[in-house]
Amino acid sequence: MRNVLFGIVANLVLALSGTALIAQPTLKPTGKLPQNEEVSFTVTVVPQGSKQRETAKKLTSSDFDVIENKRSQRLKSVKPAAETPIDLAIVIQPTLDRRVDYELEAIRQFAQKLPPNSRLMTGYLVNDGAIITQELTENIAQAIETIKPYRKGLRPIGFSPYVGVQTAIEHFDSAADHRKMIIVICDGLDLAGGFIQTNPFLSVSLGKTISAAQVRGVSIYAIHAPSDDLEPYGRFAVNHGQGALIKLAHETGGEAFFSGLSFVNFSPYLDELKEMLKDQWLINYRSSLSGKGFRRIEVKTDFDVHLHHFDGYSVK
Repeated sequence: MRNVLFGIVANLVLALSGTALIAQPTLKPTGKLPQNEEVSFTVTVVPQGSKQRETAKKLTSSDFDVIENKRSQRLKSVKPAAETPIDLAIVIQPTLDRRVDYELEAIRQFAQKLPPNSRLMTGYLVNDGAIITQELTENIAQAIETIKPYRKGLRPIGFSPYVGVQTAIEHFDSAADHRKMIIVICDGLDLAGGFIQTNPFLSVSLGKTISAAQVRGVSIYAIHAPSDDLEPYGRFAVNHGQGALIKLAHETGGEAFFSGLSFVNFSPYLDELKEMLKDQWLINYRSSLSGKGFRRIEVKTDFDVHLHHFDGYSVK
């Protein structure tokens, strides 16, 4: 189920309610971290095979090394999943296939099983931003009640889901002891420049969203669902949308979930994500580097396991 289709989709891309809604202003993430700020991000251990799974269970905080622009960093803290709550935002595009409405119960059940002291935020992706129906709260039951069908008909002209994701990112606070994550459910298409520019390598909104997530240490997990109003575009729309979601997830340390051109129930995706959350570590440190620009991050251990994390962050 994991995005093993990355190469296929990327090549195809290159070749071609009852809840009270609270309007929120459109926010403009800077996409850059000030000098000498602390860096906090999540690393997911992705073992392949039983031997690596056993190795992953034996990892300790002292086994990790963070390399920033080829320079080893002194880590302030490295905490396993059992010691780190989750700040989770669930944001949904309203103009999706109506079968998404029937998958909301699976989303609610997933949220109910967040670790102790976790916080939940909910919202919908709309034109020029997002409607946040619940700010981050430890009252998970209250937040779950806001996960309901919300319809706005066809999407507005020039709609980009990534502008709304940026808005959600800005609603995360600076808590360094929480893993920060977003589950975004959308078709992945940035139509701000028309369909001709939905290629993920041409999307300005997508690039800004990735930068904003990297700076705040937010991992994005994307579930692809088709839109009824783009059905005439068929395979092209699906390929472009899935390719964009792969890029969004991969560069922020998350994961993209989809299966070909057909609509698939969300439960298998959420079950897989639930297992991934158990194999995560939260790393916090203050960079020893100076100067502006993009700083590439590499996390290493002395053991034979794959580590998935964000690509790096920009400094202003």
